[in-house]
Amino acid sequence: MSEINNKKGIKLSNKFIIFMGIVIIFLGFLILFKDYFKSKKMMIYENMYFTLTDQPTYNESSTEEVEELDNDIITNELGEDVFIDKDYYIGRIEIPNIHLVKGFCDKYSKWNDVKNNVAVMSGASYPDINNGNFILAAHAGTAWNSYFGQLYKLNIGDYAYVYYDGYKYSYKLVNIYDVDKTGYVKIYRNRNINALTLITCTQNNMKKKQTVYIFELTEKSINN
Repeated sequence: MSEINNKKGIKLSNKFIIFMGIVIIFLGFLILFKDYFKSKKMMIYENMYFTLTDQPTYNESSTEEVEELDNDIITNELGEDVFIDKDYYIGRIEIPNIHLVKGFCDKYSKWNDVKNNVAVMSGASYPDINNGNFILAAHAGTAWNSYFGQLYKLNIGDYAYVYYDGYKYSYKLVNIYDVDKTGYVKIYRNRNINALTLITCTQNNMKKKQTVYIFELTEKSINN
């Protein structure tokens, strides 16, 4: 009788060992491929988000779409290749000293807001308007959409470039000042000169202050 019990015990032990081996192998498989599954899940969520919100996206495995994207590769002021979606943006701003290259949408576009982009303010004139003021605003800080997060590093005399409607507009920084964050921004500029105004939250005082950067046009040239 004891011999039979021993055999059953051995059989049970073998089954238990096999079962635990399968569990360990399965857990090892999950650990090894955890990052892969996570990246796939994020890709699916991202594509769903872009589809539902009509934002531009692309498929890396599609040769046609990659070739299409190549048409939107621009060379910035520092000689670096940067992707700017020309079907989504109507122009771009570059500030070489802080390595900023960012497109901007039409000011009547639903994507023209600081949550998604550098925003063209409603009262702004486009760069081709004589003595106009092209006003852009964006978040400071370190979030993914903090496109003006490095403006505080600029100094008087630094340059910014705006590419719009086939022309390159070169602007020189002439004034920097802070204003209280009240919902209104007073802009002090020479109204006889084309201006570029950049507005963002003030470094180290983002809840109460905004900083205004006034640039003046120095040159307009055809963008080849």
